[in-house]
Formats: sequence, C-alpha cells, structure tokens
Amino acid sequence: MNRLSLVVSLVFLVILLGIFSTGCSGLASSTTGSVTTAPSVTSQPGSQSVTAGQTATFSVSATGTAPLSYQWKKNGIAVNGASSSAYTTPATSSSDNGEQFTVVVSNSAGSVTSSAAILTVNASIPPLQVTSSQLSGGTAGTTYSATLSASGGTSPYSWSVSSGTLPTGLSLSSSGTLSGTPTVAGAFPFTVAVKDAASGSASANLSINVVSVPPLQVTSSQLPGGTVGSAYIATLNASGGTSPYSWSLSSGTLPTGLSLSSSGTLSGTPTVAGAFPFTVAVKDAASGSASASLSINVVSVPPLQVTSSQLPGGTVGSAYIATLNASGGTSPYSWSVSSGTLPTGLSLSSSGTLSGTPTVAGAFPFTVAVKD
Repeated sequence: MNRLSLVVSLVFLVILLGIFSTGCSGLASSTTGSVTTAPSVTSQPGSQSVTAGQTATFSVSATGTAPLSYQWKKNGIAVNGASSSAYTTPATSSSDNGEQFTVVVSNSAGSVTSSAAILTVNASIPPLQVTSSQLSGGTAGTTYSATLSASGGTSPYSWSVSSGTLPTGLSLSSSGTLSGTPTVAGAFPFTVAVKDAASGSASANLSINVVSVPPLQVTSSQLPGGTVGSAYIATLNASGGTSPYSWSLSSGTLPTGLSLSSSGTLSGTPTVAGAFPFTVAVKDAASGSASASLSINVVSVPPLQVTSSQLPGGTVGSAYIATLNASGGTSPYSWSVSSGTLPTGLSLSSSGTLSGTPTVAGAFPFTVAVKD
C-alpha cells in the first residue's frame, strides 16, 4: 500500500469514528430523562371474618413509581386517616357485618382501585365460665361420680385441677368427670380450671365432703316362728357398710324345708317342729362383714278337726244357710258329704256352706268330711 492510500484510509477511519461518536452521544442524551410508572395492585385485600368486639385488618400490595399514596374506603366512602398500605378497623359490631372495603393507590402517573374485601362480623361469644358451684358429697368406700359444667367460650372444653387435692381415690378427666371410690373421709377443697378451643380459660373453687361408712351390722334380732306345713317367709336386714349385701348361713341349721337366699330372704315350708338356732353372716360390697345369732321356732300343726257340732233346723219353703267350721291342720279346707243325705233342696259347697231351700220335712242325719 502506498503512502497516499494509507493517508486516505486514516482520514476515512477518523470520519467514521466521528460519526459513531456523534451518534452514541445523541443516544446517551436521549436516555437521561426519568419515566413515571402508574400504580398496579399486585395483592388484593382479603375478606375478613371476626367476632363482634374484635378489629379487622386489611392490607394491599402495589407497584409503581414512588411515592405511592393510599386511601381506604368503606362502602365507597373515604375513611379518615386510613392512608397506608394496611388498615385496621376500630372494634367491630354486628352493624358492620357485610361492609365492603377498597383502597385507592395513586401516584403522579395515575391511580388504581383494589377489588372489594368483605367484612363478616360474627356474634360475640359469651366469656368462658365454670357453672358448677357445688358438688355432691361422697362416702368412703362407695363409688362416686359427678360432672363439671361450663358455659361460654368455644367448645370443646378441657378440665384440670389447678390447685388443692381431690379426695383420695377420685380423679378428674379432661372431659370434666370426677369419678372413683373415695377411701378417706374429710373435706377436700380444690380449684378446677377449664380451657376452651380458643385458649380461653376460667377457674372455680370447689369442695367434696367425704363421710366415713357406718360399720356393717345385722339389724334383725328376732324372727317370727313357723308352723309345720305352712309357708314361711322372713327377710333379714342390715345397716351400714357398702351395699349391696350378700347373706349366708355361717353356722347352725335352718328349719328343715327352709333356705336362705343371698339377698337375705328366709323362705320355704318347714316340715319338722322344734327350735332351730343358727348364725347368719352378711358381707358388703367393700368386703366388710358382720354376723348375728338367730333362731326360728317351728311348732307342729294341731290335728285337723270339725268344730261344728250342731246345726240349726230348717223350715220347708224357707231359705236355709249354715257354715261348717274346722280347726287345726293346714288351711284352706275342703268340705264334702261322706255319708247320709242332706235335706232335699240343700247342698254343701267345698268351702263348707250349707245352703238352699228345704222342700221336705223330716230328720236328715249325714256325715261331713273336711280335708286340709
């Protein structure tokens, strides 16, 4: 390449560099001015559900050139002082239920209004409180059960003993049932606490008075006598201890034909006369026991005999009635004519009644028989 060509090329390169430099300078100057972006909501306010008396908080997220300004509206009316991205209502009431909340986000380039969020206000919940104020007393050795009660708050409830001591042998379930068998007498004050599903709590001072069990004893001291061939029944009695009771014969012999049930009933039909001493034992549900010596005197049955010895006379054509009598043996009795003939018109019932209207005069000898 000659010197002239080299000079021309250099000049051309200088010209190109100048043009490129001028163009770049113009592009740079065109981007130095700022661009303002209008606001846009990126996260809408969410609807809220609260209980009357509580507050509700609504919030919004937006983009756009700062600074952004906010104006919250309730049912389309601007809320005074509500000018940030979040708005917390005053304590709500049932009249606020269903109100709509929107927010207008704005800057120098424009504004945008959020979608509406709905406020739901539920009825207020009464405060949690223990409604059990007095518990029934207990007896040592006897099963005990009582259920604690509460109202208000949000069920389900959970119960516990927060201070004091339950009677020995009792426990409190989380559902509020006091149960068990107390073993020690005395007064037992304690405090119960209840919590609800919303972490509300309440407590109450209660007490259970446990009394001791009177000692088990047989209160039957004398039994009625019996008669051979006649049904017999008597009931043994006891007091104290812990029912139910269970009876048995611990020594001696009952009259022949009688038996003793576990419930304490002596029954049967004695077949032998005499005096029968014996000892009964009784046990209670707590394994307590007691005994007593008793006796039943059984007498023999007097022999059966007819005590009617003379009957009134009758008159032909007139109604007649007479009753035969007997003693001894074992009632009831059954009567019949064993020989002879009754006056015509009369009859003898099995219960011993002679009745009818005689139609023929005369003497009528006959023999009656009675069975027991």
